[in-house]
Amino acid sequence: MELLRIVAMFIVLVFHTVYYVLYDYRIGNPIFASLKTLLHVGVPLIVLISGYFGIRPTVKGAFKLYTMLLFYNIMLYGIRLVATDCQFSGVEFAKLFFPFSIGRRYWFFKVYFMLYLFSPIVNFVRDKMCGGKLLIISCFVSFYWGWFSQHPSLCDGKNLVNFVFLYMLGHWLRVTFDCKDRRNVRKYSVVTFLLIGGIVGVSMYFSNEKMLHILERVCWGYNSPILILMSVSFFMIFTTLDFRSKPVNWIAGSAFAVYCVHENYWFFRDQWYALIESQYNQYSLVVFLLFLLLECGALFMFSILLDKLRNVAMQPIMRYGDILQAKCKSFETIIKSFVQRAL
Repeated sequence: MELLRIVAMFIVLVFHTVYYVLYDYRIGNPIFASLKTLLHVGVPLIVLISGYFGIRPTVKGAFKLYTMLLFYNIMLYGIRLVATDCQFSGVEFAKLFFPFSIGRRYWFFKVYFMLYLFSPIVNFVRDKMCGGKLLIISCFVSFYWGWFSQHPSLCDGKNLVNFVFLYMLGHWLRVTFDCKDRRNVRKYSVVTFLLIGGIVGVSMYFSNEKMLHILERVCWGYNSPILILMSVSFFMIFTTLDFRSKPVNWIAGSAFAVYCVHENYWFFRDQWYALIESQYNQYSLVVFLLFLLLECGALFMFSILLDKLRNVAMQPIMRYGDILQAKCKSFETIIKSFVQRAL
């Protein structure tokens, strides 16, 4: 699962790079059309992993997540001030301290933090009542009103309802498939992923503009049944792998930092995308894809190493998280108590 966490975050990085670099070339570009959906599985995979392990919210955990986002906000904003002609603004500086609300970008963290806060209730329903009902209800709301009816607040799956569904789905996959017959599970998962991904990719590659619009509506959203099926099959491949690796665990521990860096509002996105775009126009497709993977890999590892330095530098500050944790009960205990009294 930690290896999958690394792969999922790398997919997110490659997806954002391909999407923003090739967006202006999207009309009549079969490569963009086919890759855009195939690389869209990264976010569902991350939420499925959270459901597989379960979220145990604590004051210390919330404090750690907040300080991590704050660190990258302040660091990248400071670099902008020093390296460019950007002028300091008190309003912009104040926004850095609100990454979960008025801070720009970071939609994933905003929705994920809501899942983090609501996870005690979700876990309580899952463990003490009937988790299957919650899975079905969230599935129905996300699929019907979100994907099928295209309700404005639910249409793209970037919402708490869909994240709850994916979270419950990850837990259900863990308790349902014990993976005793790992070889067959892996085989069927690989075949399912390649079959669906191949059909979607080839269909988009050869589609005209009208057909492409239909396929995007069917396959694009994070609440699309097709995209979720692709994500689940990819997810199940890794549940059949059984090995231990300290380097993998070491890298996976800072995987969120990759998102914090490259999706930060103050990240040097224009320069990064201009570099990739120049290579797209200069080299053949194979060479371009090779450069894309190598450069995304370099940015990925740079973010990991930067986060390891952040962990060392922020150890004194993180002690305040331990103090807060010692003085407060966990979010889960507080909300469980409240729910039990309410019931």
